[in-house]
Amino acid sequence: MGLLTHDEKQFFKDNGYLVKRDVLPQALLERAVDGLWHGVWADRSDPQTWVNAEPKKPESSDPTLHRSIVYDYGVFDMAEEMTGKGRLTEWAEPAPLFRYPTGTDKWSKPSGGHVDGYGQKDLTVAGFTIAATVYLCDIKPRSGGFCVWPGTHAKMADYFKSHSLLSVNRQFLDPDEPPNQIHMGTIIDLPDPMEITGPAGTVIFWHGLMVHSASKNCSRNIRMGLFTRFKWKNWNELQFETPDDMWEYWEGLNGG
Repeated sequence: MGLLTHDEKQFFKDNGYLVKRDVLPQALLERAVDGLWHGVWADRSDPQTWVNAEPKKPESSDPTLHRSIVYDYGVFDMAEEMTGKGRLTEWAEPAPLFRYPTGTDKWSKPSGGHVDGYGQKDLTVAGFTIAATVYLCDIKPRSGGFCVWPGTHAKMADYFKSHSLLSVNRQFLDPDEPPNQIHMGTIIDLPDPMEITGPAGTVIFWHGLMVHSASKNCSRNIRMGLFTRFKWKNWNELQFETPDDMWEYWEGLNGG
């Protein structure tokens, strides 16, 4: 029996993302958080020092835990169940990405998101197939949660059927967002973004063409996430393919 239901796979196809709960043991997540505090430039016992702290990608005292989270408890297996057995390889090592408190309670939805790997300074394309975001701690509303624009994976796939992959370039940078934030609303219609919340251990799978961002963190806690991206093993052959059926190569979603 598979790890994902038919309805969950269909939800991913329709919306471009899937949220799974209770995948990871709490003790493992707590160890990962302990290790990452090693690299945070703030006093763990003083939340006032967490406001606008650094770095966004802290080094861990035990980075081996990151791979265990992804590969030993079904996260990679679920991604592979959608794409097809033996089809994926890492795009990059599992890496933490933190969103620190802003010190303000004036929250607003992100005005625009981006698609990873497009609009790069060197004018190259560095996309991927599917990603997984793991919450290492509880994420409540308006706390810097991962945001998606549901259905934009399909809109971007349609866009690239008639536009070059290089057409998403620097001219689409959003002046109201941090550097490198592409405002996809200039090339496709965007629905309202959805901020995904959940307890520690929540796993969010999202398509490589999903428009996404992070919400403003108006809480008193740090948004601690672990991000992993995977690509087809034959990515060099497929990265410029724009098939009529965007799921042509996804064996796990096509009964394969």
